[in-house]
Amino acid sequence: MPSSTVAFVGLGSMGAGMVRCVARRGFAVRPHDVRSEPVQAFAEETGSVVCTSAAEAADGASAALVIVLTADQAADVVFGSDGLVGRLPQGAPVVCMSTMSPGRARVLADQAASHGLRWIDAPVSGGTVRAAEGTLTTMVGAEPADLEAVRPLLESFSRDVFHLGPVGAGSTAKLVNQVLVYSNLAATAEAVTLCRKLGVDLQTIYDVIRTAVGTSAIFEMRVPKIIDGSYASGGSMRIALKDLGIVEETARELALPMPMAAQATQLFRAAAASGGLDGDDLAIARLMEQLAGL
Repeated sequence: MPSSTVAFVGLGSMGAGMVRCVARRGFAVRPHDVRSEPVQAFAEETGSVVCTSAAEAADGASAALVIVLTADQAADVVFGSDGLVGRLPQGAPVVCMSTMSPGRARVLADQAASHGLRWIDAPVSGGTVRAAEGTLTTMVGAEPADLEAVRPLLESFSRDVFHLGPVGAGSTAKLVNQVLVYSNLAATAEAVTLCRKLGVDLQTIYDVIRTAVGTSAIFEMRVPKIIDGSYASGGSMRIALKDLGIVEETARELALPMPMAAQATQLFRAAAASGGLDGDDLAIARLMEQLAGL
């Protein structure tokens, strides 16, 4: 597959790094994004074509990778009037990396199958730095043969590729991950506020906790951005609330109590109400500081 041509749709904060990893691995990339600027920048760097629609990106491609914000956007990219369907060859794999509920992933997979396409449910985790480095964790729900068909593509931007089972299993793993990410981030904001309220140097506490059992990847990634005063982690409040909304919806469908996730959701909503949806997810730390009178 290294000589294959890939339609790559979604050059946002994660996709912009990933598409460059794909190109460096030797794939011919046909990129598209609703914003022209990232596509133009990528084209200037790599000499790729500039595709003005998902349909155009699919011309001549043997596989597609879609990393857009929501399941509805992914559905439009693939099945919309200017979508991939009808342009990709029969049997082509579509790798969908958007975070969505497992049930929605299965619905889209069935729809893809009705058009003769193979669906690979493959959300990722790791953040923008690891996306650019090509060291993401990729969680795959797919038929084994479908995964193997796109494994070289996935490995171009992944440190680890896990096969969890059929379509929906990858999205399940991503939801579990997001519960932990945002619950840990809420706890980190609370713990940092406690530290500052007690007048202890945060850098010292950070150095201690990194060696203790209370640490987490989120604690280690986010606290330095609080210490330096930037509150600029690269995380997104909009994405946090979107993902927590999917968790909330899934828990409701399952009649499953999830009190930690529910509390984190309310704190993120409060932070968004205070600072806006377009800010960094570390707005939750600012909110906790305001509540503490810091």
